[in-house]
Amino acid sequence: MRYYKPIEIADKLNLTTQTLMLWRKKGKGPKWIKLGQNIVRYPIDDFNLWIKSSNFAGFGNNYEKKIKTKDKIRVIAKELFGERWIVPLANYLGITRQAVYLWLANKRNIPQVVLIALEQKKQLDKFQIYEK
Repeated sequence: MRYYKPIEIADKLNLTTQTLMLWRKKGKGPKWIKLGQNIVRYPIDDFNLWIKSSNFAGFGNNYEKKIKTKDKIRVIAKELFGERWIVPLANYLGITRQAVYLWLANKRNIPQVVLIALEQKKQLDKFQIYEK
């Protein structure tokens, strides 16, 4: 059986490890096991079931939506800016590249306006190609 560490679960859910600890004390959250005095792990299969479970479906859907948005941005940015797309994307949006890295690591939510701006740029670039 394979396991996630608490920090990995926290990153996936955009939470702190302290929140996970409180959830464990209250009996909430994904199933966990104790492997030693201070070692807590989350079985991967149980975590995936918990994400998709009906009692947590609202969050699960948002989690999946966040992943899809991140993947869409990655695909569009590669089309627009090439393989080394992170810095040009940050420059285009007027943000730091660290903000982009935080989005990719699921540590910050991606504003919907980012996807809109990239799709608009993609359309404008197509229009300029046809105009020439």
